Amino acid sequence: FGAMVDAGDPVARTCTHLNSLVEDAFQKHLYSTAIFYADKLVELVKDTDHVKTAVYTLAECYFQNGEYRRVLHLLNRYKELSRREDSLKLLAAQSLMQIREYDECLTYLEEHETAPVSPASTKMASVFALLRGKVYELQENQQNAIQWYLRGVQLDPYCHEALDRLIGTHLLPRQQEVEILQSLVLRPEDEWLRHLYAARLVGTGPNPIADAAAAAAPVQESHSQGEAGPGSGPSASSGSRRSVVSPEYPTPMLP
Repeated sequence: FGAMVDAGDPVARTCTHLNSLVEDAFQKHLYSTAIFYADKLVELVKDTDHVKTAVYTLAECYFQNGEYRRVLHLLNRYKELSRREDSLKLLAAQSLMQIREYDECLTYLEEHETAPVSPASTKMASVFALLRGKVYELQENQQNAIQWYLRGVQLDPYCHEALDRLIGTHLLPRQQEVEILQSLVLRPEDEWLRHLYAARLVGTGPNPIADAAAAAAPVQESHSQGEAGPGSGPSASSGSRRSVVSPEYPTPMLP
């Protein structure tokens, strides 16, 4: 909202001050206070280009305060905006999951699925896949949960929450866990992550040390194209391995 500062415009000055009050209260975890001022800010900027940021800020305050139905009510008021903005879609889906509207959440995620057409949208698509996995797991549908966790990792090998559910949790056969870790496309300086996940395989199974050592060795590119076969990736239908690089998915922040 810094661009709104105008010594001759009292509304712009008020908006800038309200935004600073919201940010200060949010950082102090005073969410009710942040909600009070964010609500006033939305009303002041609803007919300007700043409405997207203001609506997201208010929705985030509601979410952090555990007022999930108010998040959904707000986003329903700004339906067209919510359809365009992935950050608002994400809040809506998470709110539906929090109030245990699992079927509605799955329908919403399916209808608003993000196409992985750029690094940023690919990471967002990974988050949406992760959420679908979480919802299916809450519904005790382990098979679908696993498929969506795998999809999340295929889209973004740095999606820790998806990997956290797949590796060392006995949801998958040990060999498939090894293959998932081998197929991760990581930057050279991030190979320690593969070893960290592989360490989870030590201590269980008939050959835990050998499994961990195999998992810590990335699949060579030539193998992935020729020798590895359909079972070498996270799933048999995953196709060629995808490399996902920066920029990373932006963490939602106050303006």
